[in-house]
Amino acid sequence: LKTPNHIALIYQETSLTYKKLDEKSNQVANFLIQKGFQKNDIVAVSLDRSLEMLIYIYGIIKAGAAYLPLDLKTPSKRLDFIIKDAGIKILFYNHNNIEFSNLNSIDCYHVDTIEEQIHTLDVIQNKVQILPDDLAYIIYTSGSTGEPKGVKCHHKGICNRLNWMNTDYPITKEDTFIQKTPITFDVSVWELFWPLQEGATLVIEVPEGHMNP
Repeated sequence: LKTPNHIALIYQETSLTYKKLDEKSNQVANFLIQKGFQKNDIVAVSLDRSLEMLIYIYGIIKAGAAYLPLDLKTPSKRLDFIIKDAGIKILFYNHNNIEFSNLNSIDCYHVDTIEEQIHTLDVIQNKVQILPDDLAYIIYTSGSTGEPKGVKCHHKGICNRLNWMNTDYPITKEDTFIQKTPITFDVSVWELFWPLQEGATLVIEVPEGHMNP
């Protein structure tokens, strides 16, 4: 870490340094590895904006897995299709707006219920080697013109995008950004990764807060 004591994330009155974000996401990665997850496995997330949203997404990636954001307001038939089509085995969530009728075939973990277990795990990063062609995330199309399709996005695509952005619109650790885009929308990707790649500070907007001018 280049700036371990610099503030990485702010959510309401709470902040996390880069060191703490690194340690907490390492613990999530180690949780997944203990569960047998390997490179390019897919982990579903239904996470309202929060510190945990970033911690878990980064942890999934550090485990070599790919995150698949789910909007649980999705019609049940479509949600069931996505779960089966993607081969999802696990879901992390942090809210109470969840209907388990579609989720009885996978392990579902509310992040609060596993917090103590996560905190007992090693804060040291695992030795998983992530390569450019490994999966980073999957987002499903709307299916408005047919069956929904999972779009597989790889690390090299994210890196190319972020490096281009920082060449044309350079930022530094002195900058502060807001994270407001739902993670089910691919525009969220630069918000999630670009500021922290460059050592900036990311302020996470509260759920529905982006609707208040």
